[in-house]
Amino acid sequence: MFRRLTAAAIVLGCLVSGAVAAQGRPAVSTPPVVVAVVGEPGGINVLHQDFRTPDGRTPRYPAGMPRPVMVALPRGGSFSSQWATLRRGPLGHLEPGVLYAVAGTRLLLVNTGASSYDALQSDAVHATGVADAVTGSRYGTDPHALVVVAFTGGLYADSYSWLVQSPWVTLATTSDYEISTTADPTQCAAAAPVRAFTDAGHQLFSSAGNTTDQPEPLFVPNGMPQTYIVGGVTGSGQTWMPGQTNETDPFFEFGNVVRPYETGELFSFPAAAPDSLAGTQHFGGTSGATPRTAGWAARLVAHAREVLHQTKLASGVLASGPVKRARGPLSDGRFTRDELVALLHAVAVPHSGLPDGAQYAAEGYGALDAAAIKHAMQILDGTATAPSRPGDDQADAAAHQVRAAVVSRC
Repeated sequence: MFRRLTAAAIVLGCLVSGAVAAQGRPAVSTPPVVVAVVGEPGGINVLHQDFRTPDGRTPRYPAGMPRPVMVALPRGGSFSSQWATLRRGPLGHLEPGVLYAVAGTRLLLVNTGASSYDALQSDAVHATGVADAVTGSRYGTDPHALVVVAFTGGLYADSYSWLVQSPWVTLATTSDYEISTTADPTQCAAAAPVRAFTDAGHQLFSSAGNTTDQPEPLFVPNGMPQTYIVGGVTGSGQTWMPGQTNETDPFFEFGNVVRPYETGELFSFPAAAPDSLAGTQHFGGTSGATPRTAGWAARLVAHAREVLHQTKLASGVLASGPVKRARGPLSDGRFTRDELVALLHAVAVPHSGLPDGAQYAAEGYGALDAAAIKHAMQILDGTATAPSRPGDDQADAAAHQVRAAVVSRC
């Protein structure tokens, strides 16, 4: 039996302030980038070493974030014994609307449902892989980003409503399928909060889906034109391939395809395991590609804040500050969600072409990788120019018009 938290049971840790050193992080104290993992129905392995900070200290949190319930990780013992210890504490019974922080890691947790959430260890495969794809020390695309995992015991729309009330969250990533072209009015439940989140200057990244039994590649989870839809690419950067049932990789079974929409990221990669302290699992699909893209975006936002010497969060933009660049997106001292999207599109490695007889007409701009993000940072620095891609831009604009028409009823 679990007991409800009392004020006396809430232990608040000391938050580490100051700049984060090394690996290109700012010399000034810029606001940390927070990426929300939205609508997770299972649990997450908060014990995994990939989520821990290198020095074991709790990272600095952004101003305006509610003071969290700080949870200390157990020391010593097996995975099972440490989980048993955690379940006896606050994480065994997440109260609605309460923000929890796992000390010494970059993880935050919140229950966006209306009742208590007791499933932190249940079905932890998905959320563990998604969070690791963003901020994991070995496989994450931005191991410096903070990740807040928003669990829901009911409607996914609850998680989006929570996002709107949390302006300290910079970016969000989701794998759910709330918005579609079906006549079911409940499918529109998330539309209003998604619009509010993006209208406030934030960006939502959404999965494009994986399999050939999904007939609407353009109108997938949260297929509203405000969202950024991510597909998958192979390890060699190929952006289209048929299902390969002879592959040992489980993400190529059952007719799965590698399918980008706007840009693609790795469709298959190792990630933190849900049931060990240091092991790996095989993770991927567009549920993995999407948070990897959100992590790349977080790196670009962090770089923009560093260049602009931003010292506090700014309303309506991803980054702003007193120091401007002579040219490029930061010449006005601001970095907007539209500029972020345009930058990701501009630097994506051009796709491999649409094979004869391919089922899907939209292949997007191509693949994102570390080299593409380095180029994007040079554009932000004003030392490189964004390439022109008029053909891709025209196709993207047409697809966005279709998406807008499909969800216009919402």
